[in-house]
Amino acid sequence: VFFSDIVEFTGVCERLEPDVLMKTLGVYLKGMTEAILREGGTVDKFIGDGVMAFWGAPQPVPDHATRACRAALACQRFIAERAPAWQGMGIPPFPTRIGLNTGDVLVGNVGYEERMNYTVMGDPVNVASRLEELNKLYGTRILISETVHAAAGAAFETRVLDRVVVKGKSRGLVVYELIAEKDGIPPERRGLLRLFDEGVERYFARDWAGALAIF
Repeated sequence: VFFSDIVEFTGVCERLEPDVLMKTLGVYLKGMTEAILREGGTVDKFIGDGVMAFWGAPQPVPDHATRACRAALACQRFIAERAPAWQGMGIPPFPTRIGLNTGDVLVGNVGYEERMNYTVMGDPVNVASRLEELNKLYGTRILISETVHAAAGAAFETRVLDRVVVKGKSRGLVVYELIAEKDGIPPERRGLLRLFDEGVERYFARDWAGALAIF
């Protein structure tokens, strides 16, 4: 399950003329949608400036977690590529937060006789939404859950960030930042990520002195 949201979109709305805002948002949503569709995702809905999507229905997608991660990275590349043109027009670059989670959900038509929506429901959906929001706390752009990391992490560059209890949950959840596809960053940065991971693991183990030395 994929959730995205534009950072401080309310402020963007206040600075742009309505016609410029609608035209630019249309370009943004088209680019986000195309990135998701290229990876076999189903775009559920637009929630204002936000996008909700999922993989695995209506057709099975065995590598759904990997495809969702690729789509999230593609969305961020699209935004980065458009940013110079938008900024040249006085339009903010639409920095975007994305949350990904995987799990068993209910999928189907929800609503009543006159208005139905094909969507997914369940706790994993709520967690994906919370992860999108958590990006604000950590200053990150893409957060993935431990279930996504377990399913697809070997194909990507990530770093472990924290163990958190998201709203509505009682059990701690390990969250990771998704950074790039495997080998998509310089070796020195990869080494820094592994060092960071070691620091967090020592923190989890309550080895305060060891964690502090690494950080």
